Amino acid sequence: MPTHEPHLSAALALDTVTLAPQALQTLRSLSPGHEGEFMRRVLRTYRQSLDRYLVDIERGLARGDLPAVRLAAHSLKSSSAQVGALEFSDRCAALEFAAAGRPKDPSVPLADLVAAVLAAAPAVARAVEAVAAAGESAP
Repeated sequence: MPTHEPHLSAALALDTVTLAPQALQTLRSLSPGHEGEFMRRVLRTYRQSLDRYLVDIERGLARGDLPAVRLAAHSLKSSSAQVGALEFSDRCAALEFAAAGRPKDPSVPLADLVAAVLAAAPAVARAVEAVAAAGESAP
């Protein structure tokens, strides 16, 4: 059992994610007149990369390869912010800093930060899939 159960419990409580409307509008505006096709392509690409980066984080942690964890967390942080998954982006940022040896909160173990990212990922994936399918912001 993790030593910082409140942090982990908070991570597991993330059942729903709403993508930031402003980020989605920015994506839509990059290809006006195309019914949001560019945004849907970006969201589909993000969804595919999400799984890959999560695997990279898990493998890096298992091997003790913190640079690999940091790189995957950094990539997820940036791409998540671009698609409007802002809370998830913040979790990835915390993991990135911790894996680089500069934790935002030194009392939270790296394993708890990984657990927070992994626990939130399914809700992020569902939100991205819903928006990509609808072509507009999720409810």
